[in-house]
Amino acid sequence: MQTDSMARFAATALFDAMQMLDSCKVKPLTELNTVALAQHPDGSIEESDLDGTQGRYIYKVELREKSGQLWEVDVDAASGEVIENYPH
Repeated sequence: MQTDSMARFAATALFDAMQMLDSCKVKPLTELNTVALAQHPDGSIEESDLDGTQGRYIYKVELREKSGQLWEVDVDAASGEVIENYPH
């Protein structure tokens, strides 16, 4: 049962993300990844998440540099503007 509810949740989240992309509320995730990676060119993406609060969507990207330092880069998902960039 728990697996079914998790699958439904994942499907709903995917559907919601597709609707946001179709309605141009957010830029394509590949474009947002490029913005985040530009902050740390030698980094690689470890995790990402799209959060929506108060009508604004923030794409949170965790990057790990070759040195091992972990960073979080928060990008406005509609404009592509970097909001925050800090060690994690």
